[in-house]
Amino acid sequence: MINILFQSYGSRQIADEVIYSVLTFVHSTPDRSNFRIVIYTDNQDYFLKFLNHPMVCYRIMTSQELKTWKGQFDFIHRAKIEVIKDCFTRFDGHILYCDSDTVFIKNANDLIPLIMPEISLMHINEGFLNRPINPIFVKMGKFLRKNEFDLAGEKLKIPVNTPMWNAGVIGIHQANSFLIDEVLLLNDTMFLVYQKHVIEQLAFSYVLNKHTSLRKAANHIFHYWHNKPAYREAIDRYLYDKDESLWYNVENKLIDPTLQVNDKTDKKGVFKLLLSKFQH
Repeated sequence: MINILFQSYGSRQIADEVIYSVLTFVHSTPDRSNFRIVIYTDNQDYFLKFLNHPMVCYRIMTSQELKTWKGQFDFIHRAKIEVIKDCFTRFDGHILYCDSDTVFIKNANDLIPLIMPEISLMHINEGFLNRPINPIFVKMGKFLRKNEFDLAGEKLKIPVNTPMWNAGVIGIHQANSFLIDEVLLLNDTMFLVYQKHVIEQLAFSYVLNKHTSLRKAANHIFHYWHNKPAYREAIDRYLYDKDESLWYNVENKLIDPTLQVNDKTDKKGVFKLLLSKFQH
Protein backbone atom coordinates (compact mmCIF):
# COMPACT_ATOMS: atom_id res chain seq x y z
CA MET A 1 0.00 0.00 0.00
CA ILE A 2 1.24 3.47 -0.91
CA ASN A 3 -0.13 6.43 1.01
CA ILE A 4 -0.37 9.50 -1.21
CA LEU A 5 0.16 12.12 1.45
CA PHE A 6 -0.88 15.78 1.42
CA GLN A 7 -0.91 18.55 4.02
CA SER A 8 -3.22 21.55 4.03
CA TYR A 9 -3.86 24.12 6.71
CA GLY A 10 -4.82 27.78 6.97
CA SER A 11 -5.43 28.72 3.36
CA ARG A 12 -8.50 27.64 1.39
CA GLN A 13 -6.45 27.99 -1.79
CA ILE A 14 -4.04 25.31 -0.60
CA ALA A 15 -6.99 23.04 0.19
CA ASP A 16 -8.32 23.58 -3.33
CA GLU A 17 -4.91 22.70 -4.77
CA VAL A 18 -4.90 19.44 -2.80
CA ILE A 19 -8.44 18.62 -3.94
CA TYR A 20 -7.51 19.22 -7.56
CA SER A 21 -4.32 17.15 -7.22
CA VAL A 22 -6.34 14.24 -5.85
CA LEU A 23 -8.80 14.52 -8.75
CA THR A 24 -5.96 14.38 -11.28
CA PHE A 25 -4.73 11.21 -9.56
CA VAL A 26 -8.21 9.70 -9.86
CA HIS A 27 -8.38 10.70 -13.53
CA SER A 28 -4.92 9.39 -14.47
CA THR A 29 -4.89 6.15 -12.46
CA PRO A 30 -7.79 3.80 -13.23
CA ASP A 31 -6.53 1.03 -10.91
CA ARG A 32 -6.17 2.65 -7.50
CA SER A 33 -6.14 -0.55 -5.44
CA ASN A 34 -2.49 0.00 -4.44
CA PHE A 35 -3.12 3.46 -3.01
CA ARG A 36 -4.65 5.34 -0.11
CA ILE A 37 -5.08 9.13 0.02
CA VAL A 38 -4.06 10.66 3.36
CA ILE A 39 -4.72 14.34 3.99
CA TYR A 40 -3.38 16.16 7.06
CA THR A 41 -5.59 19.19 7.57
CA ASP A 42 -7.16 21.60 10.03
CA ASN A 43 -10.40 21.76 8.00
CA GLN A 44 -11.76 18.30 7.28
CA ASP A 45 -15.30 19.60 6.72
CA TYR A 46 -14.20 21.62 3.70
CA PHE A 47 -12.48 18.63 2.13
CA LEU A 48 -15.48 16.38 2.69
CA LYS A 49 -17.52 18.58 0.35
CA PHE A 50 -15.31 17.33 -2.50
CA LEU A 51 -13.47 14.23 -1.27
CA ASN A 52 -15.99 12.30 0.81
CA HIS A 53 -14.77 8.91 -0.33
CA PRO A 54 -13.66 5.68 1.44
CA MET A 55 -10.26 5.93 -0.21
CA VAL A 56 -9.48 9.23 1.55
CA CYS A 57 -8.33 9.29 5.17
CA TYR A 58 -8.00 12.46 7.21
CA ARG A 59 -5.70 13.35 10.07
CA ILE A 60 -6.77 16.49 11.93
CA MET A 61 -3.90 18.79 12.85
CA THR A 62 -4.39 21.05 15.86
CA SER A 63 -2.94 24.54 16.04
CA GLN A 64 -0.66 23.43 18.87
CA GLU A 65 0.64 20.50 16.82
CA LEU A 66 1.39 22.78 13.90
CA LYS A 67 3.22 25.20 16.19
CA THR A 68 5.31 22.35 17.59
CA TRP A 69 6.00 20.84 14.17
CA LYS A 70 7.19 24.17 12.77
CA GLY A 71 9.75 24.34 15.57
CA GLN A 72 11.41 27.21 17.39
CA PHE A 73 11.92 29.24 14.20
CA ASP A 74 8.35 28.74 12.95
CA PHE A 75 9.77 27.08 9.83
CA ILE A 76 6.82 26.10 7.65
CA HIS A 77 8.72 23.41 5.72
CA ARG A 78 9.78 21.69 8.94
CA ALA A 79 6.13 20.71 9.40
CA LYS A 80 6.37 18.64 6.20
CA ILE A 81 9.04 16.44 7.77
CA GLU A 82 6.92 15.97 10.89
CA VAL A 83 3.83 15.15 8.82
CA ILE A 84 5.72 12.41 6.97
CA LYS A 85 7.09 11.07 10.24
CA ASP A 86 3.63 11.04 11.83
CA CYS A 87 2.09 9.37 8.78
CA PHE A 88 4.54 6.48 9.01
CA THR A 89 3.42 5.86 12.60
CA ARG A 90 -0.32 5.99 11.85
CA PHE A 91 -0.77 4.47 8.39
CA ASP A 92 0.71 1.20 7.24
CA GLY A 93 2.56 1.31 3.94
CA HIS A 94 4.98 3.44 1.97
CA ILE A 95 4.62 7.20 1.45
CA LEU A 96 4.32 9.27 -1.70
CA TYR A 97 4.25 12.80 -0.32
CA CYS A 98 3.02 15.53 -2.70
CA ASP A 99 2.95 19.28 -2.20
CA SER A 100 -0.46 20.79 -2.82
CA ASP A 101 0.67 22.43 -6.08
CA THR A 102 1.09 19.17 -7.97
CA VAL A 103 -0.94 17.33 -10.60
CA PHE A 104 -0.77 13.72 -11.75
CA ILE A 105 -0.39 13.43 -15.52
CA LYS A 106 0.38 9.70 -15.84
CA ASN A 107 -0.67 6.49 -14.15
CA ALA A 108 0.66 6.53 -10.59
CA ASN A 109 1.16 2.77 -10.65
CA ASP A 110 4.25 3.43 -12.78
CA LEU A 111 5.87 4.99 -9.71
CA ILE A 112 5.55 1.92 -7.50
CA PRO A 113 8.89 0.39 -8.65
CA LEU A 114 10.56 3.70 -7.71
CA ILE A 115 9.64 3.37 -4.03
CA MET A 116 11.77 0.49 -2.81
CA PRO A 117 14.18 -0.08 0.14
CA GLU A 118 17.07 0.79 -2.16
CA ILE A 119 15.27 3.48 -4.21
CA SER A 120 13.57 6.73 -3.19
CA LEU A 121 11.66 9.28 -5.19
CA MET A 122 11.80 13.06 -5.41
CA HIS A 123 10.35 15.42 -7.99
CA ILE A 124 13.40 16.29 -10.07
CA ASN A 125 17.13 16.90 -9.74
CA GLU A 126 17.51 20.68 -9.99
CA GLY A 127 21.30 20.57 -10.23
CA PHE A 128 24.46 20.39 -8.15
CA LEU A 129 25.28 22.99 -5.52
CA ASN A 130 28.81 23.55 -6.83
CA ARG A 131 27.39 24.85 -10.10
CA PRO A 132 26.20 28.51 -10.12
CA ILE A 133 22.86 27.76 -11.80
CA ASN A 134 21.00 30.38 -9.78
CA PRO A 135 21.59 32.71 -6.81
CA ILE A 136 20.17 30.18 -4.33
CA PHE A 137 22.66 27.53 -5.43
CA VAL A 138 25.50 30.03 -5.08
CA LYS A 139 24.43 30.89 -1.53
CA MET A 140 23.90 27.24 -0.55
CA GLY A 141 27.29 26.30 -2.00
CA LYS A 142 28.99 28.96 0.13
CA PHE A 143 27.01 27.78 3.16
CA LEU A 144 28.24 24.19 2.74
CA ARG A 145 31.87 25.23 2.17
CA LYS A 146 31.90 27.28 5.37
CA ASN A 147 30.13 24.91 7.75
CA GLU A 148 30.56 21.53 9.39
CA PHE A 149 27.67 20.10 11.39
CA ASP A 150 27.54 18.18 14.65
CA LEU A 151 24.87 15.49 14.38
CA ALA A 152 24.46 13.61 17.66
CA GLY A 153 28.20 13.80 18.31
CA GLU A 154 29.25 12.97 14.75
CA LYS A 155 30.83 15.57 12.49
CA LEU A 156 29.28 16.00 9.04
CA LYS A 157 30.69 17.96 6.13
CA ILE A 158 28.17 17.94 3.29
CA PRO A 159 29.95 17.82 -0.08
CA VAL A 160 29.45 20.93 -2.16
CA ASN A 161 28.68 18.75 -5.20
CA THR A 162 25.53 17.44 -3.47
CA PRO A 163 22.59 17.32 -5.88
CA MET A 164 19.62 19.47 -4.91
CA TRP A 165 16.36 17.64 -5.58
CA ASN A 166 13.01 19.40 -5.62
CA ALA A 167 11.02 18.22 -2.59
CA GLY A 168 7.57 18.82 -4.08
CA VAL A 169 7.29 15.03 -4.37
CA ILE A 170 8.95 12.57 -1.98
CA GLY A 171 8.55 8.79 -2.16
CA ILE A 172 9.93 6.73 0.74
CA HIS A 173 9.65 3.00 1.36
CA GLN A 174 8.30 1.95 4.74
CA ALA A 175 11.58 0.17 5.49
CA ASN A 176 13.30 3.57 5.34
CA SER A 177 10.94 5.38 7.70
CA PHE A 178 13.83 5.72 10.17
CA LEU A 179 15.52 8.11 7.73
CA ILE A 180 12.96 10.79 8.56
CA ASP A 181 14.56 11.25 11.98
CA GLU A 182 17.90 11.87 10.24
CA VAL A 183 16.26 14.35 7.85
CA LEU A 184 14.69 16.19 10.79
CA LEU A 185 17.94 16.33 12.76
CA LEU A 186 19.90 17.60 9.78
CA ASN A 187 17.22 20.17 8.96
CA ASP A 188 17.20 21.53 12.51
CA THR A 189 21.00 21.58 12.77
CA MET A 190 21.45 23.48 9.51
CA PHE A 191 18.57 25.85 10.18
CA LEU A 192 20.19 26.98 13.42
CA VAL A 193 23.03 28.34 11.28
CA TYR A 194 21.20 29.44 8.15
CA GLN A 195 17.48 30.25 8.03
CA LYS A 196 16.83 29.57 4.35
CA HIS A 197 13.61 28.13 2.92
CA VAL A 198 15.44 25.38 0.98
CA ILE A 199 17.13 23.86 4.05
CA GLU A 200 14.43 21.19 4.38
CA GLN A 201 14.85 20.34 0.69
CA LEU A 202 18.61 20.02 1.12
CA ALA A 203 18.13 17.76 4.15
CA PHE A 204 15.88 15.39 2.17
CA SER A 205 18.20 15.50 -0.84
CA TYR A 206 21.32 14.68 1.16
CA VAL A 207 19.86 11.95 3.39
CA LEU A 208 17.88 10.12 0.71
CA ASN A 209 20.76 10.35 -1.77
CA LYS A 210 23.15 9.03 0.91
CA HIS A 211 21.11 5.96 1.83
CA THR A 212 19.23 5.19 -1.38
CA SER A 213 19.29 5.81 -5.11
CA LEU A 214 17.06 8.75 -6.04
CA ARG A 215 14.73 8.71 -9.04
CA LYS A 216 12.57 11.50 -10.46
CA ALA A 217 8.78 11.75 -10.43
CA ALA A 218 8.59 14.68 -12.85
CA ASN A 219 7.44 12.58 -15.80
CA HIS A 220 4.34 11.53 -13.85
CA ILE A 221 3.66 14.43 -11.49
CA PHE A 222 3.81 18.07 -12.54
CA HIS A 223 4.79 20.67 -9.92
CA TYR A 224 3.57 24.16 -10.82
CA TRP A 225 5.38 26.06 -8.06
CA HIS A 226 6.67 28.52 -10.66
CA ASN A 227 3.20 29.71 -11.71
CA LYS A 228 0.86 29.29 -8.76
CA PRO A 229 -1.38 32.36 -9.29
CA ALA A 230 -2.47 31.26 -12.75
CA TYR A 231 -3.19 27.70 -11.69
CA ARG A 232 -4.98 28.79 -8.53
CA GLU A 233 -7.28 30.95 -10.62
CA ALA A 234 -8.01 28.05 -12.97
CA ILE A 235 -8.55 25.60 -10.09
CA ASP A 236 -10.96 28.01 -8.45
CA ARG A 237 -13.01 28.16 -11.66
CA TYR A 238 -12.90 24.37 -11.97
CA LEU A 239 -14.11 23.63 -8.42
CA TYR A 240 -16.61 26.46 -8.12
CA ASP A 241 -20.11 25.35 -7.23
CA LYS A 242 -19.31 21.63 -7.42
CA ASP A 243 -19.99 19.05 -4.70
CA GLU A 244 -19.11 15.53 -3.56
CA SER A 245 -20.21 14.06 -6.92
CA LEU A 246 -17.08 15.56 -8.50
CA TRP A 247 -14.94 12.53 -7.58
CA TYR A 248 -17.30 10.12 -9.30
CA ASN A 249 -17.64 12.28 -12.41
CA VAL A 250 -13.87 12.43 -12.78
CA GLU A 251 -13.58 8.71 -12.09
CA ASN A 252 -16.11 7.94 -14.81
CA LYS A 253 -14.44 10.39 -17.23
CA LEU A 254 -17.51 12.64 -17.26
CA ILE A 255 -15.24 15.54 -16.36
CA ASP A 256 -11.67 15.94 -17.58
CA PRO A 257 -9.60 17.83 -14.97
CA THR A 258 -7.31 19.46 -17.53
CA LEU A 259 -6.93 23.14 -16.78
CA GLN A 260 -6.65 26.09 -19.13
CA VAL A 261 -4.65 28.67 -17.24
CA ASN A 262 -4.79 32.44 -17.46
CA ASP A 263 -4.01 33.52 -21.04
CA LYS A 264 -1.82 36.32 -19.73
CA THR A 265 0.66 33.87 -18.21
CA ASP A 266 0.30 30.59 -20.06
CA LYS A 267 -2.01 29.41 -22.82
CA LYS A 268 -1.18 25.72 -22.40
CA GLY A 269 -3.05 23.25 -20.25
CA VAL A 270 -1.32 21.58 -17.32
CA PHE A 271 -0.65 18.34 -19.17
CA LYS A 272 0.73 20.04 -22.31
CA LEU A 273 2.92 22.27 -20.17
CA LEU A 274 4.47 19.26 -18.48
CA LEU A 275 5.10 17.51 -21.79
CA SER A 276 6.79 20.56 -23.24
CA LYS A 277 9.09 20.98 -20.22
CA PHE A 278 10.13 17.44 -19.37
CA GLN A 279 9.48 15.05 -22.26
CA HIS A 280 11.98 15.89 -24.91
